[in-house]
Amino acid sequence: MSSARSNNYWTRIKAAIATPLILFILLIIVWATLLPSSAEGSEVTFRSYPIANTFFWIWLLSIPSSVVVLIHSIWKDKQELSKDFLKTNQRHWITIGIFSFFTCGFYFLWYLYARYRRTKSDVAGKSGSTVSPSNSNHFRTPKRNSVAERNNDRSATLDASSSSDTEQNIAEFEAEQQKAGTSQVTEEKKKEIERELSSIHSEFERIDYSTTGIAKVENILDNIESRLESLMQEASEQGFDELKTEAQNLEQEISNRQAREEKKKEIEKELDSIRSDLYKIDSLVTDGEYQKAEKRVDKIKSAILSLKKQVSLEKFDSLENKLQRLERKCDKRLSESHVLTQIRKIDPYEFEEFVAKIWEKQGWDAEATTGSADRGVDVVATKEDTFEKRRHLIQVKRHGANTKVGSEDIQRYASLYQRDEQVDNVFVVTSNQFTSEAEEVANRRDVSTVNGNELYEMLTET
Repeated sequence: MSSARSNNYWTRIKAAIATPLILFILLIIVWATLLPSSAEGSEVTFRSYPIANTFFWIWLLSIPSSVVVLIHSIWKDKQELSKDFLKTNQRHWITIGIFSFFTCGFYFLWYLYARYRRTKSDVAGKSGSTVSPSNSNHFRTPKRNSVAERNNDRSATLDASSSSDTEQNIAEFEAEQQKAGTSQVTEEKKKEIERELSSIHSEFERIDYSTTGIAKVENILDNIESRLESLMQEASEQGFDELKTEAQNLEQEISNRQAREEKKKEIEKELDSIRSDLYKIDSLVTDGEYQKAEKRVDKIKSAILSLKKQVSLEKFDSLENKLQRLERKCDKRLSESHVLTQIRKIDPYEFEEFVAKIWEKQGWDAEATTGSADRGVDVVATKEDTFEKRRHLIQVKRHGANTKVGSEDIQRYASLYQRDEQVDNVFVVTSNQFTSEAEEVANRRDVSTVNGNELYEMLTET
């Protein structure tokens, strides 16, 4: 019945538009027919022509009546046509098309499209509602009743078809809306998880293990791991396999970096231990324990080589540079210049003990004298052989790199031969060098000289 009502409303719309126009045309014809040519200056009134006057008032009253009928019919027709469209915005476009149709606007095409759909539906209903020949013999009625029944059957078929189609469309629309709503919620949840993963990854990348305290780093990592576990559980519940895999990869990345940082800390601790051993080498050198110092250097080099392999495998570039610098320091630790530099830094009394230890390493009984009682002798070294006992008097001079022992010192210490008749040889030992004049005097006065380079050779031989 909705289709029939819509068609009736459409007929009323056309009648509401056509009635004033037809009456206006009739009014013009009546006026042209009944109104004679008037003489110039004659006065023409409605009272003179009552028929024309009547047509005029009929036309005038038809205008507001047609407007009322037109508005009512358009509104009702719009309601009927809206049943063919499930979406609200499509129904609004029908209203816009109706008003635009009467203002020559563009959207009247939508109104015509709505009319086209209804007409097409009517034609399809008519073509599908014919009575089957096999059933026609069972319903023999007069011709007039048969036509009426066919019309009623056609209308019922159209109404049932339209109602069924409308309910199906509504059900499909509601299902689509529910699906769209669920999809939208799922998409928003997915974006939320993606944002949280991105935030966790950025926070993890900002961690600076070198400047941030250990306790603070552990708190940050515990918080990140807790958030990741929650996200993985949520992604698993929602069926976001890709996001779950991404979260697992991020968790593995964090675990790998933690293990890497722990490995780095272990290597740094070993580096600190190696530095401490290097300082001990200086102490061994100043004590005259050169062989022990060499063994300690070999041990340190072996440890550095092992660390270099680990650092190269883990690709710790900063630690690799530190190891290279440490290796260079280790190579130079027992070099001549380094040993002499260390010797020149020690106390003069410690230097006397150092020289005494060197003589002891060569098999002498050496003893450093004390303070002012040495009478120009710093170390006395004795050695007993099978047939004789030898005695050395040693004077030491701990000078810096820019100070040399002069000839005056050699002449003064040469007098030690006269002070001690049992002396076999007088030595003057310095941490630097002698002047050329001092060496000439030493040759003439039979004084043995030991400069810094010769002292280093004696140290390495012991």
